[in-house]
Amino acid sequence: MSQQLKVPNKFKHFTIDTYQDTDSLKFYFKFEKDGETILESRPYDKKLGRERGVKQAVISAADENKYKVKKGGNGKHYFCLIRPDGALLANSMSFDTIPEMEDVISDLVGHEVRIISRTEDGKKIGFEEALRRQNTQRAIESYRSHEYLLVLMIEGYKNNQSGKYHFHYEDMEGIPIIVSKGYDTESDCDKGIKAVIDNASYLERYTNVVSPEDGHYFELRTSDGQLVEKSVSYGTEEALNEVKEWFCEVFAKTRREIEKEEFDRAEAIRLMEEKKRREEEAKIREEQDRIEQERIRRERVRKAEEKKAQEQEALRLEREKRQAEKQRRREELAKQKAEVERLAEEKRKQEELERQRLEAERLAEEKRKQEELERQRAEKQRLAEEKRKRIEEEKRLARERKKVEKERKKEEAIESKKAAAIATSDATPTTSKGNNKLVWQIVGVLVLIMILLFIWSAIK
Repeated sequence: MSQQLKVPNKFKHFTIDTYQDTDSLKFYFKFEKDGETILESRPYDKKLGRERGVKQAVISAADENKYKVKKGGNGKHYFCLIRPDGALLANSMSFDTIPEMEDVISDLVGHEVRIISRTEDGKKIGFEEALRRQNTQRAIESYRSHEYLLVLMIEGYKNNQSGKYHFHYEDMEGIPIIVSKGYDTESDCDKGIKAVIDNASYLERYTNVVSPEDGHYFELRTSDGQLVEKSVSYGTEEALNEVKEWFCEVFAKTRREIEKEEFDRAEAIRLMEEKKRREEEAKIREEQDRIEQERIRRERVRKAEEKKAQEQEALRLEREKRQAEKQRRREELAKQKAEVERLAEEKRKQEELERQRLEAERLAEEKRKQEELERQRAEKQRLAEEKRKRIEEEKRLARERKKVEKERKKEEAIESKKAAAIATSDATPTTSKGNNKLVWQIVGVLVLIMILLFIWSAIK
């Protein structure tokens, strides 16, 4: 976004444009003549800094001491516009000839300027050397000039007679507000300038002082009460308060603008970082997509190689499997053959054992049968012997019975005879005794017969 500023009448041939770079978010200004860029500023981080740079450039452009002529690597010349402290404000375009550059500088300064000058002895010297020699004759030499918020001018300078460094704050009409004491070094003087800026935005740090010699003035102090600087004198307290409040408001407004600008800058940086982050994320995603595609390609190649390796491995395993199967079959056939031979051997042994067992059983059976025959024969012999003995016993018993019967009958006959004899002679007691003895004899014979019959039946 470009904005054209109103410029003083002495720059009637020029226009000043301000713009912000959309990529870096830096702020710039440029001097243009007939649509052609003559000067382009250095980059500024803040918009307020650029505005101050524009005002400093307007002031420095009218001062021929603020130009540095240089020669580029292409052999063309250009000039630099600098601030009073020597810092760079802007660089010019390149010029084919020195007269062209002299015309542009002359238009900016407001009077004719020549790059080449001569000394009193006629020796040619450069434009900058001539200016440097002129500056060495000045009693007061400015080393810093800064326009503040377009309403204040802060200028640091050196008193070449005392060797002290001073600074003063004055409004745009040139009326001073603060004139500092003398400092031994330029850096101390710069610290004094910075101390005023750091404390001037706080109204409570101003103290009104009335002195018979100096009149009304204020003292600016730090937060811990140390004196920073004091103002010039004013005739009335009302005039002092008016300047004091205006001076404080200028810096307070600056502080607020700086804070707002820092916030805007931080927001712009955040948006830029967010944009960069999105771009980086997009790049990361693209890189991830590329990596993913590369990974997919490599994965495909790996899978193809794995598939090929698997196929080769499968073929190798198949060959090994066939060889192993052949070997297994050979071993199985050998095992089967050995098993058949073992089974045949076991069968032969079992048959042999069975034959031996059968033979043993046969022999045992034959022996048992033989023994049974022997036992039966012995039993038959025993039974025959028992039968013989029983027959003989029966015969003996029969003979005994017959003998007993014969004896009985004989005795009965005897007894009969005796009974008859007795009957004839009056019966006597002896007859009863003879009858009792005979009865017992008969009972004994019958018991013996029963015993023999029981023994025979048991043997049978």
